[in-house]
Amino acid sequence: MGKPLKESFSELKAFHSLVRKLSEIAPEALAEKVVKENQQGLLKYTREPVGVAAIFSPWNYPVLTCANMLITSVLAGNSVVIKHSPYTPIIGKHFEEAFKFAGVENIVRELMIMHTDAVKLYQLPEIGFVGFTGSTEVGRNVHDELADHRFIDYTLELGGNDAAYIAEDADIELAAKETMFGAFYNAGQSCNGIERIYVHHSIYDDFLNKAIKYALTYEVGDPLKEGTTLGPLTLPDLPEAIKQKVEDSAGQGGRIIIGGLPCTDSEGKGRFFEPTIIADAQNDMSMMVKNKFNILLEKYRCLKLLDQLLV
Repeated sequence: MGKPLKESFSELKAFHSLVRKLSEIAPEALAEKVVKENQQGLLKYTREPVGVAAIFSPWNYPVLTCANMLITSVLAGNSVVIKHSPYTPIIGKHFEEAFKFAGVENIVRELMIMHTDAVKLYQLPEIGFVGFTGSTEVGRNVHDELADHRFIDYTLELGGNDAAYIAEDADIELAAKETMFGAFYNAGQSCNGIERIYVHHSIYDDFLNKAIKYALTYEVGDPLKEGTTLGPLTLPDLPEAIKQKVEDSAGQGGRIIIGGLPCTDSEGKGRFFEPTIIADAQNDMSMMVKNKFNILLEKYRCLKLLDQLLV
């Protein structure tokens, strides 16, 4: 999906740590528990597999997000079918082959279907659990369908619009470095990425200057090259969609400090967007309401409101 090598290896490292930790705690977490013991006998509960877990995984963290539900489902004694994103279809096959290699046949199977056909999958009586990671819109459809027609457990991990707050006493250098990392990691294509930054007015200009310094260090380029730190955008319509949001922000008083345009790598290839900072953003801008890829800064307004509420 275009993630630079350094970030890809980071995801795999997190995946390995997750698998080891889940395997370590599984025996205790899944053990039979005695709630009460008296003359009438034991009151206890046990955990039993639900059957087949249907896992829907997104493209932005194709290994880690899939493993979150896949590994826990298998450790709990279930079999799994994986419906991965059409932008990362091979990942599901890799998980299936990995379990085959481990000598566990037909426990994990990948399934290539379109989103429009997914509803047919979790309507099947064999499916005892659904795990979905993706957009809020599709997640709402999953919720509605299962609530109307099934009585099974499901988990939804959906998109957000995450904000960072830089307080008056913050370490400005550290705050600028970490928020830029949180914003531009995976080219901003992260459900837990930093999408808005609210800065105390007394340190606003200082923070902005340091944020610019770190943003300009990002290298757009081929994700398979070691020096690349900002990879391409996965979906074909994203560059134009982001450009429109930037123009909308500029039209409402936002200052485009750096970036703001689609671009290519040094060889004229790829689907990239320049590292972009928009200052003096307003809360009614489309970039602020549903921003996914850029940094917006606003002088104190929401932070001041938060301080008043806390007082």
